Amino acid sequence: MCWGDWHGKWASTQTPLLLLNGELDGTTPAAAARKVADRFTAPGQHYIEIPGAAHGTLVGSPLAGAPDDHCAMQLLGDFIDDPQGVPPDRCRADLLKSIDFGGTQELAQWAFARDSLWD
Repeated sequence: MCWGDWHGKWASTQTPLLLLNGELDGTTPAAAARKVADRFTAPGQHYIEIPGAAHGTLVGSPLAGAPDDHCAMQLLGDFIDDPQGVPPDRCRADLLKSIDFGGTQELAQWAFARDSLWD
């Protein structure tokens, strides 16, 4: 068999899966990960997109108030304990908030005499 024999084909499995992907993952873009997740919808197969996270969600999804603890790691622990019962919103509300690089109009006026820092 060669690569061409498998191209465009998907595994068919009932095995529990946990697919974690960062919303800002440039290596595996979320849109591509969602296409994979659409192929695995059996009971116990979960796709969870971590808001604000990049590639490597297990150590790249720090929680507010506990930056050494990561949301994706908690979800993995939950999955190992019970592959059928991963709650998709378990810790996502507790993630560190993304930095807003937009700035304010006042700052843009002060710094650049413009209405936006990015125009």
